[in-house]
Amino acid sequence: MRISPRHRSAVVRSIWHGARLLALVAGLAGCHAESRPAGQSVDSLLRKALSREVERNSYWRPYARMAADSMMMRSQASRAVTGLVYHYGYFVPPNTADVGPFEAIIGAQGGSARAIATPADWAALAAERAPADGAAVVRACVEIIETTSDRPGRGTHTVYLDSAQLVREVPFWIPGPLPAQFSPPRTVVSARGDWTVTLWDVRDRRSVHADCTIRSSRDVPRVSIVARDSIPVGANPFL
Repeated sequence: MRISPRHRSAVVRSIWHGARLLALVAGLAGCHAESRPAGQSVDSLLRKALSREVERNSYWRPYARMAADSMMMRSQASRAVTGLVYHYGYFVPPNTADVGPFEAIIGAQGGSARAIATPADWAALAAERAPADGAAVVRACVEIIETTSDRPGRGTHTVYLDSAQLVREVPFWIPGPLPAQFSPPRTVVSARGDWTVTLWDVRDRRSVHADCTIRSSRDVPRVSIVARDSIPVGANPFL
């Protein structure tokens, strides 16, 4: 039986989103009860942020309340900033295989918690605990891109570390020769202690070469992500 290009594309999108959903479910299954937010304030913030995320999509906006009520969640400690914990809330729209999951992220540090949408949000949570060595700065930049870039419902982001990592973390990555431009993250520190990490952000359709800069400060570090260029090599070759 011959499958039309249109139907083939729909099938591939369903498989792609299904693979990402399976990865989400596996992550949820690996979370123990004690890793969930203990404070109701974090839970409430997360549900509100997830509801707002769904409201951004005009088609799914009527499901914003359902998103808050049926939210799945997991928590993960930062590997770059001591005491910082990321709380993720997810919503998968009903009766669909190729939309979402929608996602919201709340960061909690000590007694404070806030939604993370921009590098400035991350920096506010990392105040006075900014990473101080090259390895920690790379981990911080990976987390900044993962938590402040497009949510999974609108795209994926994987910072390239090595070829084995791409095969392990990207569902449709085909093992083989990598683009010649790809290289592991490279760190440079200025005389005043500002760190810049040059890295490759592998997205669905393209890979972006970017600089992640964490500037030193007495209280809140300043963080920026600036794209240098990009190449037409993405995590999903079928899109």
